[in-house]
Amino acid sequence: MLYLIYGEDSYRARKNVREIVDSLSVRDPEAVAHRLDPENANEEKIKDLICGQNIFGNKFIVVFDGLLASDFFSILIDQLKLMADSKNVYLILEEKIEARLVKKISKLAQKTLRLDKLSAEE
Repeated sequence: MLYLIYGEDSYRARKNVREIVDSLSVRDPEAVAHRLDPENANEEKIKDLICGQNIFGNKFIVVFDGLLASDFFSILIDQLKLMADSKNVYLILEEKIEARLVKKISKLAQKTLRLDKLSAEE
């Protein structure tokens, strides 16, 4: 299962991601949550979380935070179909993302959410 949450309102985007992770954790308390960002990610970790399985059969909830704007871009893009078809849940969180990439990911994602900054009136 794949989600894409993006936009310049990083506060609301991160809040939304936390709510999704919390909701999924309540539904499946045995699920193991991971958050990868450019600081703590590496190719092996990413591939293991996408292609591997938990030794105890638990589901993964994985947040890829800002990885499309990093060196890990091609790894994630190559694995979109696998993530979308997985029993695990993958959330891609990005502040800035190209429209063509949004379209490509949205075709496979169960949910796509764009959160732009609110105006003073909103």
